[in-house]
Amino acid sequence: MRSPTIWENSRFSVLHDPHEQPACQISPITGELLGGIVEVGIRAGLEFVVTVMDVAVERVLRRAGCPCDRIGSPRRIGRGLAVAGLFEMTDELLSSVRERQRLTVLRRRGFACNSPSA
Repeated sequence: MRSPTIWENSRFSVLHDPHEQPACQISPITGELLGGIVEVGIRAGLEFVVTVMDVAVERVLRRAGCPCDRIGSPRRIGRGLAVAGLFEMTDELLSSVRERQRLTVLRRRGFACNSPSA
């Protein structure tokens, strides 16, 4: 797979305080980062973002409103189970992430942020 409209995301990590949110939710910072990746992808004219991730990260992204299409079967890498995922950069994906994370867009700057009503 090779195209100027497909980018690879090799790192997605946020260090946060474990007391910041309940264990079943993702952190607000992670949600903002995810929304920003999708928004930048759309603005850059991307069709897809592809990434290799641990299956646990895949579950987090799904919970965050950002499911992927798997490319192949999961494979063991070291101690973890990894999967390649393809994320289509669409307005629908951005809406899904914004809705799940209660994100809005600041029109002045175009950054995603937590909604004041959340």
